[in-house]
Formats: sequence, structure tokens, C-alpha cells
Amino acid sequence: QGAKGSAPMIHRLPCTIHHRGPGAISNFFQPQKLGEAKGAEGDEYKANFRGLELKGRTVSIPEGSKGLVLETQGDCLSAVEAMKKPLKVVGRFNKFLTWDF
Repeated sequence: QGAKGSAPMIHRLPCTIHHRGPGAISNFFQPQKLGEAKGAEGDEYKANFRGLELKGRTVSIPEGSKGLVLETQGDCLSAVEAMKKPLKVVGRFNKFLTWDF
């Protein structure tokens, strides 16, 4: 989550994490800002995840679109089961961080 009253910071990682539920992410994943945006490019970041150095940049949601954080209502054991459940909007965002190796 972002600061109180602000949009959450969303991260797109180049991997799959087989965990559903809360986690102490800030104990293990601590992005550092490297530089401000240059023209159309987003701000640049670096971080380490499981011993791998990642490079990140911010990406803005296009005009006319919305970034939503959705949560399934009720317990789901699989992605297929989750697709059949109603969704609830639990957050909104207008930019996210995308990461690559």
C-alpha cells in the first residue's frame, strides 16, 4: 500500500510467486530510486529479489484507462475457481513499477 490516502504502489515482476495472501514484502524487497523521468520514460529504480538484481521503471496508465486492484470475494484454491467468484475493487492506481533482469 502507498501512504495513507494515496494509491498503492503496484509492481510487475518477471516471475511467478506461488503464494496467496499477505507477506512481509518490505523486509525482502526494497527498491531504490536511481533517477527522475527523462522525457516519456518513467523514473528508474533498482532492487534485488532472491539474489537477482532487477531494474525497474514507472509506467503510467494511459489516458482514459483505470488501474484497479481487485480481490476475489471468498476463498479460492485455484485461478480457475477465482475466475468464477465476484470481484471487489480494493484499490486504484495511475502508475506502476515494471521490473526486468
